[in-house]
This record gives sequence, structure tokens and C-alpha cells, in this order.
Amino acid sequence: MSVSFNTSFNTFNTSFNTKYAVGRFFVLPAALSSLWIATHPYRGIIHDGRLYTFQAMNTLQPGRFAQDLFFRFGSQDSLTSFSLFYSPLVAAFGPAGGHFFATVLGAAVWVMALVFLMRSLSCDRREALAAVLACIVLDAGYGGLNVFHYGEGFATPRIFAEALVMAALALCLRERLTGSILCLASAAAIHPIMAMTGMAVVGVWAASEDRRALLVIGLTAMAGVLLAAAGVEPFARLLISFDPDWFKIIWKRCGFGFLSRWNTTDALHLAAAASTLWVAHALGNAVERRLIVCLAIASAALLLGAFLGGELFRNVLLVNLQAWRVLWLDTLIANAAIAMILIRLPANRFSRELFLWAAGLSMLVTLRLQFTPIAALSQLSAALAFVLETRLPSPLPKWLQLLFLIAPMTGLAVTVFVLYAEAGTPELWQALVLTSLSGTALALLALCEARGSATVPLLCGATAAAAACLALFDQRTDWQKFVEASATDLELNAFAGGGNIYWDGGAELFWFKLKRPIYYSCLQGAGAMFHKGTAMEYERRSRGLSVLNSHDFSDSDEDLCFTKPFPGQAAAPTSSQLKSACQVLPELDTIVLPYLISGIPSKIWVAPAGRSERDGSNGIRSFKSYYKYSCEDFR
Repeated sequence: MSVSFNTSFNTFNTSFNTKYAVGRFFVLPAALSSLWIATHPYRGIIHDGRLYTFQAMNTLQPGRFAQDLFFRFGSQDSLTSFSLFYSPLVAAFGPAGGHFFATVLGAAVWVMALVFLMRSLSCDRREALAAVLACIVLDAGYGGLNVFHYGEGFATPRIFAEALVMAALALCLRERLTGSILCLASAAAIHPIMAMTGMAVVGVWAASEDRRALLVIGLTAMAGVLLAAAGVEPFARLLISFDPDWFKIIWKRCGFGFLSRWNTTDALHLAAAASTLWVAHALGNAVERRLIVCLAIASAALLLGAFLGGELFRNVLLVNLQAWRVLWLDTLIANAAIAMILIRLPANRFSRELFLWAAGLSMLVTLRLQFTPIAALSQLSAALAFVLETRLPSPLPKWLQLLFLIAPMTGLAVTVFVLYAEAGTPELWQALVLTSLSGTALALLALCEARGSATVPLLCGATAAAAACLALFDQRTDWQKFVEASATDLELNAFAGGGNIYWDGGAELFWFKLKRPIYYSCLQGAGAMFHKGTAMEYERRSRGLSVLNSHDFSDSDEDLCFTKPFPGQAAAPTSSQLKSACQVLPELDTIVLPYLISGIPSKIWVAPAGRSERDGSNGIRSFKSYYKYSCEDFR
């Protein structure tokens, strides 16, 4: 009976694999989607997604938010067409629904463009798949102060522009220059800064084939100068320099835009990507080497332009262009290169083992279980080991191998420490579950590629992994869910009242829940680089309110927000500090803080969900009670 059953099952399984080999086309997308969700869970309207959602709301209701500092002197919305596409989604589904839909759409378009690029770059299907996986799971951070990542898990025009740039590069590799230019033009309409990267690389590629492309580049630059002379925005900014007061403000608020403000971690990350690309160049074919050389030339030129335009000339347009963002493409190609290096290096090469360690640590950075400097050092060690292995006639001596293992072993120790230090916290369990799902998705993809077809267990596994990831996709906090919910909270509306209100850390609450301007938020300083009026008013309000030592101000000079006068303190402000803020800012009507100040009349509102913030040296604290103080009591 048992033998008969096993024979029948094996016959069915063989028949399934033969007849339904197409099942692999279900396993691959399902496992790939699971991997993306596990490494890019939905955390709500966060980061710059808040700014673009707010801009879409302003497009839908002109004038409603005009007095908000983010719009008062102009916004970045005038430099992009993104709101034309995004605002209908916000109108149809609300800020939360529109942002969610745009996030999912952006992720789908981005992954498809990534697959297209890697298939255009590598003729080997398995190498291309491995490169795609590496780009998804490895550390995507680039630039200064760990502010930006490629393939972000929230809705901004960047993810769509990145997809178009990848499509443009893929078409360029396939010698379809017209299609490439059309993609770049579309990217420029959505996000000119991200599109500039693709334009530079494709321009260098075209010039390497036909010198007449240099004439086109020169004419384009001349056209930009003529538009600047004619006063056409944003080109007119080419003729404007930051004055000392304006520059001092953006040097602090937009420090990520100046190379000399980048820290050691940023330098290590850049060096790791460059060294990996060097190894990839040594192992690559003619097309891959040419792409890396073109990318290196474009990156060097744009980084030099960013440094000269920012630190030396302090030119408004050159600072606004943020040419250093070319590093998103360097980081993407370097991550893809790690996968190709692991496949191409012989199994007995010690550098291959080091690259494997570096890939593992980089993936842990994505999953928030590791630190970027250690992963970057491991990547540098692997590249250096590769150089020595190619130059020395014999294998690396044991003592040198042990020396190279210091960085990955340190990474392993740090991971163990993180697991121990955060044991039992919801954040750790969340990271571990997502790590397990990522590993499962990778295993499914590897098995499917190894077999070349899909078995019943693989199909079941892919379905289960996709279902689990979808169930865990929404990682918003209870506070975010409350803020993004469309239902009106009458008690909150009555508590907030009217006038100019400063609410500690309340920008999202005002923009998306109350749908009204807020007097001050660190977020409003995002436009300081583009508009002097925004910068000066932001600085004035920052000076007046910083005395409150609230969560809109930072404990470190490296953060983007203005620094607290008393860094590390978690105590409530005193009545004299509250009085000082009200007197320095005469137009301010109300201050709302998560602290009760004794002896001062106040009204209280208890939120249905707590908002967690880093509270000085005391770590993370959750706030539910908010106290409203009227400035009239101090005047």
C-alpha cells in the first residue's frame, strides 16, 4: 500500500514538473515579492513621503496650507510634475490610501526596471537573478549622513525616476539610444536630480562611441546658461550665490548636501562601493567594464561639481542639484556586482569567502541587525584580499587571512550583541521574523533556479511565504495608523483650536489628520536649500522654540534639525522657558507639549495611541498625554 502510494505520488510529481514547468513563473514573482516585502515593509507616510503627500494635498486644495512654512515662500513642487500624477491618487483614496497605492506601484515598477537592467547587463539568467536579489537585500544607503537609500519603501518621485533611469541604462546597453533618451526625459520631468545621474552615464557612454555626443552635451550646457541669463527658473539660480546667513542655515539643516560634512561611515560606504566596482571591472566582460568606466567618469565629474559648487563657490543651483546623488547608481551597481563576484570567483579563493561575509553583514544592515561601518569594512577587506590574491603567486598566508577576518568577526560579535541587548523588544522580534522570511524567499528562489522548474512543495512554499509577508507588510505603529486614519477626531479638533500652534513633533498630525498648517516643525526646513525666505524664517522660529528642548530639535550636531540648547535632557521645560518662546515669537498663539508644567494653566488631550520618540539620554519614551498652553498667559 505504501509503495503503491509513493509510486503514485512520484508519478504525479514528475507529470506536474513536465506539464506545469510554467509554475516557476509563479514561484519566481511570488518569492521575489516576498523578498521585497520582507526587506521593505510598509511603515506608513514617513521620511520624504510626508513632504510629497503634503504637496499633493496642497495641489488639491490651493490656499488651504499656504501659511504653512513649507509652502509660504515656495516649495520643491514647482520643480517636479510628480503631484500631477500623485494628487489624483490622494484625491481618490485619501492621503494614507494614495500613499500606500503609490508605494506599491513604485515598488513594482522599480523591481521590473531592475530586472530589465540586470538582464541587459548579464547574458547569464542566473547571474542576473542573483544581481537582482543582491540589489534588493543589500544595504541601499548612499550619500551623506545616511539620509537617502535607493528603492525606498515609501512614495516619492525618486523611486519612479530611479526606475526610468534603470530602464534608460538597459536600453542604452541594448543600443536603443532613442528609447533611452525618452526614459531620461520622463525621469527628468518627475525628479530632475535623480535623472541627472542617468543623463551623465548615458552621455559618457554615447561620447565613448561617437565624439559628436560631446557637441550635444556642450550645446545643452550652453542652453542652460542662456536660460539662466534669461531668468528662467531653476536655471536662474546658476547666477546666484548663497549669502553668509543663508549658507550658515543650510550648512546645518541640509548637511547631507555638502561632502565635507560627511562622516567616517559615509566615507567607508563610498570606498566599499568603489572597491567592489574595481573588482567587478577586473572580472567583468567588455560591456560590464565599459559601464563601470562610464559610471566612474560620470560619478567623478558630478562629485567634483558638487564639491566645487557647494563648498567653494556656494552656488545656489549647483547646491540644489545635489550632484553627489549619482552615488545611488554606484551603490546599486556595486551591490549587483557582489552577486556576480560570488558566482565568478573560484570556490577556493579566500576573497570569495570574505565577499560572502560582506554580503551577509550588508543584508543584516538592511534588516536593522547590523551597523553600516562594519559591513563596509568587510567589503573593503574582501576587495583588498582579491587584489593580493591576484598579485601573489601563492595563497594568502594564514596570519593574513586571520587579519582580514577581523572585520567580519567583529560584525558577527556586534550582531550577537544587538540580539542580546534588544532581546524581548517588539523591534527585535519584527526584525527576526522579517529576516526569516527573507531567508525563506532566497531559498525558494535558489531552489527554483537550481531545478529549472517548480515542484508542488516549491509552489506551496512560495504561496505560504507570500501570504506571510503580505500579513506582515503593514508595519505602521498605532500612532501612525491613528494619524493616517481618515476619520475626523472631534475631540482632537476641539483641543487644537485655532491660531498659530506649535505642537511638539506634530507635523504629521496637523497635515494628515487635522489637514491644516502647523506653525513649526523640523520637516519644514526641507525647503531651506531652495528658498531663502524659508531658510530665514525657519531659523527665526527655530531660535525661538529651541529653548523648549522639544523633539523637533536634535541632540547631535550631525542631525538635520537644529540642535537643542540642552542636548540629552529629557525634563519638561520650565515656565520661564515657555514664557521666553511666547515672547520671542509674538505671532505664536499656542504651544502643545507632552509635558505637564506645574503652575501653568493648561488643557489636556489623551491620544488613543502613544507616539514613541527618543527622549534624551533615557532612550525611547511613549507619549499619550498632551498639554496645551496659551501664549496669552505670558503676554
